[in-house]
Amino acid sequence: MIRKNGTLQPVSREEAIDAVARFVQKHAAEFGVYGSGQWTITEGYTAMKFLKGGCSSNHLDPNARLCMASAVVGMLTTYGVDEPAGSYDDFGACDTVVLWGNNPAKMHPVLWSRIVDRRSKGDKIEIFDLATRRVPQLNAAMPKAYVELHPLDARKLNLSTGDKVRISSRRGSIELPAWINGRSMPQKGLVFVPFFEETALINQVTLHEFCPLSKEPDYKKCAVKPEKV
Repeated sequence: MIRKNGTLQPVSREEAIDAVARFVQKHAAEFGVYGSGQWTITEGYTAMKFLKGGCSSNHLDPNARLCMASAVVGMLTTYGVDEPAGSYDDFGACDTVVLWGNNPAKMHPVLWSRIVDRRSKGDKIEIFDLATRRVPQLNAAMPKAYVELHPLDARKLNLSTGDKVRISSRRGSIELPAWINGRSMPQKGLVFVPFFEETALINQVTLHEFCPLSKEPDYKKCAVKPEKV
């Protein structure tokens, strides 16, 4: 979209690129780039050449520096060093990894590759992820939610894979297809529903309580009644 005569109007990709190029050429000394904290060396080098060589400007800064400014102060005052108190060697020696607040497979692929490498070698390493998040690759592999049941419970309810199941609690209900002998097998008397589908929010069925210590909502479990639709 380009503003023409006071209104935004759709334009072709070529016209949009030409408009940006003309603006940069006209205001080269004032033009700057705020780069990603996930830049590769090649991408950062290209941006540096473009700004300094092409625009005669040094207005270039990455999110990596600004993002870490507050973290550095906290680490200095707490640990006495201006960097995370750990090293790559820790990932080769540890037996437990706890994740929260980020998605290392997407945001920290080098660190994540070291963890995956441990698993691929057969090392026993446990991973605890405290977040519920969306990963495009996982969404593509499993786009819809489901209900997993123990085969004996499914037989009692006359359910087969693909049959619609209503899961009800005191808070609400949700209808999803059944999956028998799927990715995992819940214990008899238990059902499992994943959290990832935006149009099938199982946390509208689960408990509306909070942990007394962390004050986090306890959306992971509750008593339910499954029935065939």
